[in-house]
Amino acid sequence: PPRSTLFPYTTLFRSVSSDIVASSVKVRWDVIRVRMRSHLRLTITPRIAGKSGRTLGRKVIRACLTGVRELEKSPLMPEHFNEQTLDATKRLAKGSEGASLCFSSNGKDKVILTEKTVQHVDEIVSKVPQYIDFSTIEGHLEVVSVHKRPSFFIFETLTNHEIECVGSEDQFDKAISLLKKKPRLAVTGRVHYRNHIPKSIAVDEIEVMPDMGDLPQPEDIGPINITEGLTSEEHVWRLRNG
Repeated sequence: PPRSTLFPYTTLFRSVSSDIVASSVKVRWDVIRVRMRSHLRLTITPRIAGKSGRTLGRKVIRACLTGVRELEKSPLMPEHFNEQTLDATKRLAKGSEGASLCFSSNGKDKVILTEKTVQHVDEIVSKVPQYIDFSTIEGHLEVVSVHKRPSFFIFETLTNHEIECVGSEDQFDKAISLLKKKPRLAVTGRVHYRNHIPKSIAVDEIEVMPDMGDLPQPEDIGPINITEGLTSEEHVWRLRNG
């Protein structure tokens, strides 16, 4: 399937897993099976390192299924969901083009998304405070898209929030040229916030930042002499007595 079809899936799974799995633990989502008969069927599984990886994977999958099921039933924010997840779920429900879109785990607990999901997501989002502010956001460039409009997406360094960046043709071309390296960018402009979370930015300026691994590390900083060669007792005595 095209990347534009898979992108809402990856956003949904990544967003939920980031709320469950520690940021220091790497989560990789793999498409392990694709079947095309009367309908397209994708089998996707999380790969999480560590002894508890399988348990965490099951918890993430259960949270995804429970969340989309709740959104189909009522306009209430599911646990482990946020606005990124809501938007991804809405795009999945709207993008089915008349075909039924079904989630399940091992063929059980099937959830079919309908127009009710879209309505419930819109109702939740309508109650969320929104505002615009001029700011700079740092994050890693990971996605360039022309699905709705030419834009690129960065994932905020500390929170991993996905932020859509919309700018000029030259800025879009620059993002394409940088995509393979997935660099850390500082993007400045008018930021649209929902529920105090940045969602999109009208880009005025893009700055390529050094990767975190290229910055000075604590072990690179040598000892600092603050006593001018004196013992700590002598230094304190000198400070007290001039």
